[in-house]
Amino acid sequence: MLIAADCQRIESVKETYLYVTGANAAYFPLVATLLGSFETFVPHSQLMVCDFGLTEGQARFFANLGILLPKPDDILPHQHPYYYKACVGHYIKDLDFDVLVWIDSDCVIVGPITQFLSQYLATVDPKQEAFLACPDSAGKTIAEFVATFPDPNEPFVQNKLAQLPRAYQESYLSAGLFAIRSRSVLAAYHETVQITPPHFLYDQNILNYLVYKNALHVIKLNWMQWNISGPYLNDLVVDTSGGVLAVRHGHDRVWNIHLSDGKEQTALKLTLLNIEIEGQYLLGLLREPVHPLLKELTTLFLSRFLLNNPTRKRLLLESGALLPENPAQSGIPIPDNPVYKLYLGGAWKG
Repeated sequence: MLIAADCQRIESVKETYLYVTGANAAYFPLVATLLGSFETFVPHSQLMVCDFGLTEGQARFFANLGILLPKPDDILPHQHPYYYKACVGHYIKDLDFDVLVWIDSDCVIVGPITQFLSQYLATVDPKQEAFLACPDSAGKTIAEFVATFPDPNEPFVQNKLAQLPRAYQESYLSAGLFAIRSRSVLAAYHETVQITPPHFLYDQNILNYLVYKNALHVIKLNWMQWNISGPYLNDLVVDTSGGVLAVRHGHDRVWNIHLSDGKEQTALKLTLLNIEIEGQYLLGLLREPVHPLLKELTTLFLSRFLLNNPTRKRLLLESGALLPENPAQSGIPIPDNPVYKLYLGGAWKG
């Protein structure tokens, strides 16, 4: 499959964009797939990786590439990725940027996103705090989200989200991919998660609360273009005619694909990656699309990032990011293998 980055040149952006994701050890193949897609379509920027619980070797690999954001010493260990995501402002507090763009590690970039994000933000005064994100896939308002929340007694939802009268009829926003121009809200995001008991979607709930509470200028992105997921992935058209990649859903050109499935579980298969690379073994979790061309595309991005660049491949082999032995050779099923469980840090749930 041929891909040409159809973003050859974009208009100069006066603001500084900082692109960030995060991953633990189990998500190493997923974040590598994202990185492969990102460098294809955003070639003049770096995507930084927050350490959510990487192995020492994985962290060393990303550090050698200059893209690791180490876990700050003063945040809690062994937490859910939701917690670490809410701490993103602490990971990047010493970096210079105007706009943070967060991208979940199970996303795949398929278009020149900087061009469009900068166009949206150009409609807002540079001094005004702003937030760009997709509304919830079901199109729920804050009020509808609160009313249908699985735990009706969840304190944060009832005492925080439900107490936003001015925003009650506003859209509940997704946090899979968002752009934010507000250091104060990022700081509050980190501070709030420290005192908020974990609950369903608590990273996203806290962010919605802070965005509306602080009256950020909200720009709503088209969900089909910027966060398409679930069964809609099966309907995507992957066009490579002329050597230029274009992914579409109906008449919408897609810029970001989120490899997340709904309750139907019809678009993705959770698989164990176990491949040999010059006598070492890459293991981890993959969300493998059922859509054949989408599966081919994600495999290509993973291979491009880890294997097709000789320097990067050497760093991968020298970093300790791979396993020296194949756990499958023991005869123990991989999910039950103690070496694999150690590698995943208990992330495998069967």
